[in-house]
Amino acid sequence: MAGTIRGRVKSGMLEPLETLNLPKGQEVTVTILDVPSARDVDAFRRSAEGWKGTIDAEDLIKNIYADRTPFARWPLGVKGTVSRHHHDA
Repeated sequence: MAGTIRGRVKSGMLEPLETLNLPKGQEVTVTILDVPSARDVDAFRRSAEGWKGTIDAEDLIKNIYADRTPFARWPLGVKGTVSRHHHDA
């Protein structure tokens, strides 16, 4: 059995919240991930919305491309050019 299940810590032990189809004594590797609380999610949404209306996305994109080196802006597949994504054969 491979996959992801939810669990809860109870008296210092992990208690699966789903049925495990594993034989008794089976060794497994456990990865612990914190589940964000509703408070964390709300704080993220509030902070993300704080940027709303403060920057023009189109201008940002234009500035990003304008600041790149000519090497990074060469079109793919143009004879005699080499980019990070393409090498002429």
